[in-house]
Amino acid sequence: MITTIFNIDIRDLVLMLVAFSNFALGLFALWQNKKEKINIYFALVALATTLWAFGLAMFSWTSNLYTALIWAKIYYLAAIMIGASFLSFSFLFPYKRYQITNFYKLLFFLFTISIVIISVWPGLMIKEVNFADWGKNVNLSWFYAFYVIYFTICMIGAFGNFILKYIDKTVSKIQKKQIQYVFVGYILAAIWGTTFNLFLPLMGNYKFIWVGPYFTLVLIGFLTYAIFKHHLMNIKVIATEIFSALIVIISLINALLSQSREEFFLKFGLFIAVIIFSVLLIRGVLKEVRIREQIAKMARKLKKANVELQKLDKAKSEFISIASHQLRTPVSVIKGVSSMMIEGDLDNLPIEKKKRFIKSLWEKSCKLENIIDDILNATEMSNSKYKVKEEKAELINSEELIEKIINDFQSITQGRGIDLFLEKSSKKFPKIYGQRQYLQEALSNLIDNAIKYTPSFGMDSETRSKRNKKGIISISITKKENNVIISIKDNGIGIPKEEIPNLFKKFTRGSNARDMYTDGSGLGLFVVKEIIEGHYGKVWIESKLDKGTTFFVSLPVYSFKEINIKEHIIND
Repeated sequence: MITTIFNIDIRDLVLMLVAFSNFALGLFALWQNKKEKINIYFALVALATTLWAFGLAMFSWTSNLYTALIWAKIYYLAAIMIGASFLSFSFLFPYKRYQITNFYKLLFFLFTISIVIISVWPGLMIKEVNFADWGKNVNLSWFYAFYVIYFTICMIGAFGNFILKYIDKTVSKIQKKQIQYVFVGYILAAIWGTTFNLFLPLMGNYKFIWVGPYFTLVLIGFLTYAIFKHHLMNIKVIATEIFSALIVIISLINALLSQSREEFFLKFGLFIAVIIFSVLLIRGVLKEVRIREQIAKMARKLKKANVELQKLDKAKSEFISIASHQLRTPVSVIKGVSSMMIEGDLDNLPIEKKKRFIKSLWEKSCKLENIIDDILNATEMSNSKYKVKEEKAELINSEELIEKIINDFQSITQGRGIDLFLEKSSKKFPKIYGQRQYLQEALSNLIDNAIKYTPSFGMDSETRSKRNKKGIISISITKKENNVIISIKDNGIGIPKEEIPNLFKKFTRGSNARDMYTDGSGLGLFVVKEIIEGHYGKVWIESKLDKGTTFFVSLPVYSFKEINIKEHIIND
């Protein structure tokens, strides 16, 4: 026998309480931020659930079969609204992953409208409502299968969105936690609701139709927790909300179970007082949580600032180290030759030897200038106030750019006995998209490195060794998908395998490179990496010790992104 209160079935009363709770939480979502789409769709889910639960209660309560038919159509429409709203919500929560095209929006809209028509059209999906031994029964036609398919698609689509966002590598820890709460909350409600309100009626069992909405309280609790960004730290907020909601519901039930009118008014007054107290309690806890969040935010900023200070301190130490080592060599030569000039020793030397000393003075001065420029460039690239010349990106012929750089190095390579050439191809490669000034600087730097660390027959004042094997530097251009790959391959000294990952860091050089060429700054490859990545490209190294090195540069052929090296450096 089913218990009744004021001639209302206890099951219907619980359904009304469920509807009231969903309605309150839906309004609370809008009250938090009525302009935010996430809150709007959450509110639609909650309000649709309200209509669904209330419709089921009224369907069960009314004794008129025609009125029951109307309420049946209403709660079926409400369920359509739940599916559509939750699917829309999944595209936005906790962030918008991709844009849905208007075609798919129109397709889904037409599908929804067709299911709405099937649901409300007289005799189409709902044939009739009649009395059974256990209550009122709804006879459904085969069109109900389309209704089941529609709602199932909405659920699969929504859960699929959440899974894709959860496994997305760019999603933050907080967003993952939010997705977990939404997923768990809705999967529990969905399993419960679809079992009793979707699939059992499909099999002809309408006896437990009233059970479905009960678990939506769990769903709404999880969603509320996630949407209002209470995160891990704010667990006391959701706990307070749940506790307050339970106290309010118990107070209301207690009032409805009153045996007399006086007792009812007394307990109903207590119910109003509990609502006021709960609102004040939740507001107090929210205020406390916001203050804690602000403190936590400030702590994170201080921690980040401390890390930056440590990096700056390390950079300062590296700068002092590189300055003391790399600057000292050319300065020592300049001082030595200058001393010889002041003391008159240079005048006593043969003309050829005297010219060689003066040439070394000039070369070391140039080298000193290059090292200083490298240090200043690298320092500026790490400074958010760095300003570079504005230069619009353009389409650049990669072959012409490489050939120009090769011509610039011809005098050096001829003196060293190195073959530097571009491998010709019958194919015509598409132009790369970027800023010519910076790409030429990056590629020149890589070719210059290959020349410096590839011993050959000849020597100059910058090299420490030669060998009986001809130095060869070959440059090739290939295309892979929408990228042009430029490779610079030499048969030089190579790079120790364990040192390759660190070569693109500031003030870093290979250990064998220092032995062969003393005056390097260790900043060239850092600058190269900044420039290439600023063009949305990649640079990497393959090398074998004593056999040679290949630098690879991948640059986009077509890019709809704005190429701005200054912006990349600032945001790096």
